[in-house]
Amino acid sequence: PSASLLANLGKNVTFYARYQEGFRPGGLSIDGSFVQRFRNDHVSTYDAGMRFGRKGVTPFDATISISHSRWRDIQADYIDTNGFPTTANIGDGKITSISGSIAVRPVTGLSLEMGAVYNKSRVTQFPVSATGRLGRIPNVASHAVRGSANFETAIGDEDFHLQGWASYIGPSRVGIGPQLGEGQGDYLDSGLAARI
Repeated sequence: PSASLLANLGKNVTFYARYQEGFRPGGLSIDGSFVQRFRNDHVSTYDAGMRFGRKGVTPFDATISISHSRWRDIQADYIDTNGFPTTANIGDGKITSISGSIAVRPVTGLSLEMGAVYNKSRVTQFPVSATGRLGRIPNVASHAVRGSANFETAIGDEDFHLQGWASYIGPSRVGIGPQLGEGQGDYLDSGLAARI
């Protein structure tokens, strides 16, 4: 199920709130010489935020939002005793996120955008088979930042587009256990593209 609310609080100011649920089906996995079943996981999310301006219409627009997710029977990957990847339920967890973005269009054809997100995630309840503290939920980066510049103009009868961007993805971890519990992320991705 999902439900949402959208309210105009003034000229070019919008408030929204949303609730949504989702799941991934369960299945079977091989762990050494055993076949084990993992349950479907289920997530429910509350999300609320504000939007200022209208994207592509006003010279300035921005958004800010906060969300909270409860995740039950999280499916995660680990390496079994034979060195093969397998899947198991690692427990329940929570994710709280704060995100924001801003875009300005100082002159016709030029758009500058920036956005950021901060995630606090943790496994809150462990299955009986789990040993030790699992900490953060796998594959959820603690933070990320993105910036881009876009320019559009006409060259004769043709449209010319130029775009540059840079994204920083903060640290996270792949899965659980000694191998997949290692860190990932903490990298910068950037690019430049032109099109006529």
